[in-house]
Amino acid sequence: SRSGYDAQAHWSFFDIGPWGSGHQHNDKLHLSVSVYGRDLLVDAGRFAYTGETAEKFRPYAKGSEGHNLLLIDQHGQKPGPTHAQSPINDTQFKLHKDFDYASNAMSDFIDLEGKAEHTRALFYVRDEFWVVVDQIKTDRPRQIDALWHWHPSCNVVKDNTTVKTKNSSGNLAILPVSSQKFDITFIKGQEKPTIQGWYSPEYNLYEPNTMSRYSANINGNDTFVWLLLPSEKETPTVKAKILTQNEAGILLEVKMKGKTWQLTIPYADSRAASFKK
Repeated sequence: SRSGYDAQAHWSFFDIGPWGSGHQHNDKLHLSVSVYGRDLLVDAGRFAYTGETAEKFRPYAKGSEGHNLLLIDQHGQKPGPTHAQSPINDTQFKLHKDFDYASNAMSDFIDLEGKAEHTRALFYVRDEFWVVVDQIKTDRPRQIDALWHWHPSCNVVKDNTTVKTKNSSGNLAILPVSSQKFDITFIKGQEKPTIQGWYSPEYNLYEPNTMSRYSANINGNDTFVWLLLPSEKETPTVKAKILTQNEAGILLEVKMKGKTWQLTIPYADSRAASFKK
């Protein structure tokens, strides 16, 4: 998704495609974001294919822990099928002149007890903001960890439940809209007990970066809603609330800069995706 093709444009990448037949990462539903000429949300990067660096970092680079995903009971995703049987269905995405919508689901997690499915829907209001909706269906209580990895150049801070950057130019704020109680932690350059908070822009180069983790406990099926708000300088004042929520999706209201948007965000069926101002 993008707002344009100039150097200052919004840009995002949302992975809803099949796992693939080579060079795979366990990163389905990962999201990367760049605005105003700056990378903000990133994946872990490349590190190395062989040697000491690869032995240390490659499992992290390939694993869910190195991406902007949900961990369920601290478990990441399993590998998927190597070949797709059919194309992505057009009910999973909608490309409109004013917005982009896409969604998909993942239900295979490494060594996870019981059953759980994560459906992520992305709604991008062009040239304004992103909304991420994470629906969890589960047969038991779970711990959910939402991971957000930031580019090493970003100055990342926490303001109550909002995590945002305070860069000279090119910023992003993550605002939880849903009502869960979160434990928010930052991890940077961690080696033990597990690798976390590292970024590699190209082979054999790597450095620490900040990973912000939102942790919450849920008793059963639940939905997490996030507003991702870009800005060139200071984060603008915004109000967002869920107006209605049902088995099909949510109706979200966002107020900012004298404008009001009402977004219909389905969990899985793009035909219902719409908004009005």
